[in-house]
Amino acid sequence: MMGIPLIKNFSETDLLKAFVLLSILQTIILSLTFGARELMNDLEYNQATKLTLSLIYGFFITFFALGLMYIIFGYGRGMTYIL
Repeated sequence: MMGIPLIKNFSETDLLKAFVLLSILQTIILSLTFGARELMNDLEYNQATKLTLSLIYGFFITFFALGLMYIIFGYGRGMTYIL
């Protein structure tokens, strides 16, 4: 059985690693959010509905990306009691 994180010894313990991991996280979130927004532009909804759906998509995309970063790199392990 594989443990978490999949990539060991690359957690946000120093400044450079923290910036690299945060940039990876933000790239995942922004690319998936912009992709969902482009798909949403084809729908025939009013602006308020599109904004609401974008916020909901953004929340779930962020939740997914943070979970993925936790599994791969152990990102955010310092915020939990289980180390």
